[in-house]
Amino acid sequence: MKNSCIPIPPPPTIESATKESAPAEENEALVVEQLHSNSDDIDELKNSIEVKVKSRKIPEAIKILDKLTELEPDEIEWPLLRAHLYAHNGEFQLARKVFHEMLNKNPSSLDACQGLVNVDSQEESAEELKQTEKRIEEAIRLSKENTENTANLRDFKLLRAQVRVLEGKFDDALNFYKELEKEDPGDFRVYLCQVLVYMLLNRKGEAEISLEKYRRLVPEGHLFERYFDDDSLNAAKAYAQKVENERN
Repeated sequence: MKNSCIPIPPPPTIESATKESAPAEENEALVVEQLHSNSDDIDELKNSIEVKVKSRKIPEAIKILDKLTELEPDEIEWPLLRAHLYAHNGEFQLARKVFHEMLNKNPSSLDACQGLVNVDSQEESAEELKQTEKRIEEAIRLSKENTENTANLRDFKLLRAQVRVLEGKFDDALNFYKELEKEDPGDFRVYLCQVLVYMLLNRKGEAEISLEKYRRLVPEGHLFERYFDDDSLNAAKAYAQKVENERN
């Protein structure tokens, strides 16, 4: 996997995209029966996708999603779920295709841009990463032009910086993060990314400074609160050393 950091919370796993239920092994037979009797029931179809995913039967989940898409062709949730299912199944090109289709319809889709970056972090492709970068730059431009649609501007900028990390352009990424820090010094995500990049560059002193800021600002109980506990910090240091060895 390429170098990466986490500028915004990652997309939910497919298992968490729908409501929790009993173990898949206990539910699958019931779901099949319900599908035969309620083939147009939206809730039952969604439940069946959850069960199939938990059973690691992604192709079957996608077939059920086809039915949902037929029933609700304008529902934006379905293409997003489809792309995540493809990525979950290692079908990265298909996932990219869906994300790009979403961006063709809505160039300011944060979910689609984040999805592309997530896929790029799992499969190395300089060409695809350039396409992702173009999409993010377009989203940034549109967000700046439309004063009523600036809510996601900062997240797009964070994604742009992450692309630089994936490209191995660490100094460029740090420059973006410094700009974002000036814009909003209270955003803990910036310091999280700075720590990871500094560690990749073996700049331990600066990493410690950003780490202290991150720990001071990250909300209690947040998903990333324990990102740099002792175990994960040691793992991150080991990974940074591995990257450094590969570069040399």
